[in-house]
Amino acid sequence: MRFSRPLILLLFVAGLGWFEFGQPLPAKALARRAEDAFDRRPAREILILGNSRTFYHDMPDMIRAMADSARENQKFEITLDAPPGASFEILWNDSDTQSLLKDRWDDVILQPESRAESSPDLTASFETYGIKLIEASRGVSGQPRLIVNWAYGPSAWDDGDPDGSGRAAQYSALQSDTKTLGDRAGAKLVNIGRLWATIVADHPEIALTEDGNHPTLAGSYLLALILYADLSRHDVAGVTYTPAQLDPKTAATLKQAVRDYQIFYM
Repeated sequence: MRFSRPLILLLFVAGLGWFEFGQPLPAKALARRAEDAFDRRPAREILILGNSRTFYHDMPDMIRAMADSARENQKFEITLDAPPGASFEILWNDSDTQSLLKDRWDDVILQPESRAESSPDLTASFETYGIKLIEASRGVSGQPRLIVNWAYGPSAWDDGDPDGSGRAAQYSALQSDTKTLGDRAGAKLVNIGRLWATIVADHPEIALTEDGNHPTLAGSYLLALILYADLSRHDVAGVTYTPAQLDPKTAATLKQAVRDYQIFYM
């Protein structure tokens, strides 16, 4: 009996996936790279450095799915380095991150930790190690991208932040501190925080966080949309991918919000 090359490759990847039980993301990444061996499009190598906000709901895989659904002429090969709770300081001191920064990347995207504005010490760490990471990634990627984070939701505050003053103060600090870091280090800002606040105000029926911090599926989809829009410079109207568990009306609302954002800010 003869087997086709795709079938042999599929069986090989399935076997590796079995040995990766309990570590699905490496197996999934391996399967993607195996599939890409048959994809003749030129590769666009993208490194994302972040934390749990970044990897929730396999957000980087959404970016790739969006690009493929929009028929991009490049295959987005995305590598994620995002330990749970990782700060820029933790990433900088991690040997795996340092090894990745020595590779050649077309794009590097950095997402700060959610606690960066929680104290003067953490803010100082965010600035010091953010500059180090950005400068290290600039050498291999041109101008890195720096995500402006979203503020915590009410449920993340001990008292629920009934008057919204805590969220307003954090939002202001996130905007100003990240802009300062971007200006000092020469990074391009991707302001998910501004778009996030708009969705919260205009569409309170759409929950963007699960616990006031980590994104829901809708929140991860929104983050993937704006990153895809910034990377591709294309209208997200061309994106047909929607996660199976995401309400199509919610997805359409988020896509329109990103389209509006593109008009004014991209």
